[in-house]
Amino acid sequence: MPFVVSDILDLHPVVKAHMPGSRDARELLEAGTAYLTQGQFVPAYQLLSESLNLHHQVFGPMHVDTANVYSTLALTCYHAGENAQAMDFQQRAIIIYERVLGLDSFEVAHAHMHQALFTHGAGHRHASEKHIARALYLFELIAGPNHPDTAAAHMNAAMIKEENGQVRDGLRHLESALERNQLALGPEHVQVALSHHAVAVASALLGEFRNAVNHEKMAKSVYLVAHGNKHATVVRSHYWLEHFTALAVQTQLVHNKLIESKKKGAANAAAAANAAMVRALTPAHIIPPQLQGINSPFTWSATTRA
Repeated sequence: MPFVVSDILDLHPVVKAHMPGSRDARELLEAGTAYLTQGQFVPAYQLLSESLNLHHQVFGPMHVDTANVYSTLALTCYHAGENAQAMDFQQRAIIIYERVLGLDSFEVAHAHMHQALFTHGAGHRHASEKHIARALYLFELIAGPNHPDTAAAHMNAAMIKEENGQVRDGLRHLESALERNQLALGPEHVQVALSHHAVAVASALLGEFRNAVNHEKMAKSVYLVAHGNKHATVVRSHYWLEHFTALAVQTQLVHNKLIESKKKGAANAAAAANAAMVRALTPAHIIPPQLQGINSPFTWSATTRA
């Protein structure tokens, strides 16, 4: 048996590595991020630009910290309405993450999900769908299908699909997100309630009001357990439940009138009733879910990366 000194003296080697850093660059990044959180985009952009210059000097362009600054600058431009500039900064961050960390890292997956939001905001629908599809693939590859990050990517994919007019495809993504959130977080988690509400809104946009009512009831029950009956989320969910129920009743009445008119052979009345039913089913009666930004609850898992 070989003699090992560490077994007797309890000595273990310690390897030290010095990572160069810049206190000024870090402080500028933190200050810029603070201004971004407060909604003051001009000073945030100025401080982050200075931080980027220092990061280039200290670390060089191919470094994770440099990519983090690019990503924060992209977020600043996105919130300021400069979508083209946000896309450019985020694309640089993606390139750095891919070359430094590899194509299948979490940072790359989150960067693609953010870029999907930025490109969609700029009106590049095809590009946004490509980026969100890449993010979904990476999240499922890295974390598996039932991870909360995968569910968040499905939620963002749904928002993009719905704003592109593909509500049915969006609903499929929302149902996938709901299933994954339930498996990962449990049925009583607030994120699951958000998923139920998103499914309810998408179902209502398609005229499936019974499904909308059922899912909104589930969302409300989760909120009640988590927050109590006086919380704002419970009040808001109650409003949506009443809204969906009223639309379901209205649609059923119009449908019954249409059947009655057809039985009587009154063509004009049937046509009028049919037109009324079509109007009742239009999304104009429902506030559609807006595309969720990076700081939204729908993408809560991505906020730690921003």
